[in-house]
Amino acid sequence: MGFREKETVYALTFEGDFEGLVVKVTDATTGQQQEIERAAARLAPLMTKRPQDITPEEVADGVGTSAGMVDAFLEHLVEWNVEDPVSGEPIPATREGLARVSSRLGKHIITTWWDFVSGEIPAPLGAGSSSGEPSLVASLPMEPLSPSHTSSSEPSSSSASASGSGVSRAS
Repeated sequence: MGFREKETVYALTFEGDFEGLVVKVTDATTGQQQEIERAAARLAPLMTKRPQDITPEEVADGVGTSAGMVDAFLEHLVEWNVEDPVSGEPIPATREGLARVSSRLGKHIITTWWDFVSGEIPAPLGAGSSSGEPSLVASLPMEPLSPSHTSSSEPSSSSASASGSGVSRAS
């Protein structure tokens, strides 16, 4: 009997302009992640060029590459809580639904998923081990640090809050 990895659904949560948005996704395979990295590398040079300096061939390649990244995202999209801005009706988490949202929202969702797949937004840690001996570190005596070694009272930011989104395991 071999190991079978369980598919985990992750909830991407958003802040700022997209506060309240929750997009549930699965992780990409290693092969898919590598393909997305190659696609991103092909698109990167176009981002630094002025529009008039981009050749028709580069435009065609860029459109195809971008479509491939959207396809990869759609393979992993499970559900979302996006609603039509006028009617309030839920927009389905499908290719057709993605086509109905603003390009700004669509790009942000896909970019956030990519950041998660590439590890820029870390997945939540597991519950930890329930067996084994307690760590010896727990038995070490602790003394307060001198004032020159105390930590700042300023909050630190993580990659999740810096990008305005976070990840949790969906239930």
